Amino acid sequence: MLNGEAARSVAAHQLPDTVSLIQQIAMVGILVSIFVSFKLLPPRPERYKKSRNVLMVLQWALMPVIAIVYSSMASYNAQTHLLLGKYLDKFDVTEKTTVEMNDQSRVQNKKKKDDHDASSSEG
Repeated sequence: MLNGEAARSVAAHQLPDTVSLIQQIAMVGILVSIFVSFKLLPPRPERYKKSRNVLMVLQWALMPVIAIVYSSMASYNAQTHLLLGKYLDKFDVTEKTTVEMNDQSRVQNKKKKDDHDASSSEG
């Protein structure tokens, strides 16, 4: 539809099968995780109904959706700021260091500590 060359691409024809295989493996992983999590739980107290187990399975079913929503919240925030015209006024650039600079800093701090210890022992 958008790219005529994609219809002749081997990768484009294999993509549905590859994605299907990845999703099947992921589904097995989720099912194993659900099974293990239920086995690791202590016995259900008598005051709770069995319907609570259904809610726990529902939580596992919603996990992929929630993960996508949470991971995309930063981009939603940035896009909303751009939409409303609230641009980033300042940007704090962190000072970059190298290994040599870190080593020099350690030597200087050690020297200051030694000088402080020497002066405090004299007094």
